[in-house]
Amino acid sequence: MTQAKRAQRPRPHNGKANPKRIEAVERMGMALELRKAGFTYASIASQLGYADGASAYNAVMAGLKLVVREPAEELRSLELARLDAIMVEVYNQARKGVVGAVDRVLRIMERRARLLGLDKPLLIDVDWRTELERQGVPASETFEKLVELIMSQQAELKR
Repeated sequence: MTQAKRAQRPRPHNGKANPKRIEAVERMGMALELRKAGFTYASIASQLGYADGASAYNAVMAGLKLVVREPAEELRSLELARLDAIMVEVYNQARKGVVGAVDRVLRIMERRARLLGLDKPLLIDVDWRTELERQGVPASETFEKLVELIMSQQAELKR
């Protein structure tokens, strides 16, 4: 096959800019505009060809996430670039032992970590039922006793 024929051959569109993806994002944008204008999800679905109101709702919610996420990502990138530029200036001073510069470097590092989500707290989910079972106490009995206690206290308050 010649090079000219290869260039004319359509290529598969696997990336973010494939025609179906572009069409879906454009339709999502139209759904957002219609919702902003006060249209119901059922009306949006019928006008734009979504299966039902729930599908139109999902498109609007996905569009909102996209609209909010892109500027936030751009702003995060800009802030990180600014912090990097400041860090270049201050880091050399910190390496020379300038105490104020060391403090600034640590503050820049903390800010970067927050922007990148590196300091998110660990979430530990403790299920009281699992904990009781681990201790050999049946959770159902404990729950029943707790309900009885609450009911008796409520009865006393009503007297």
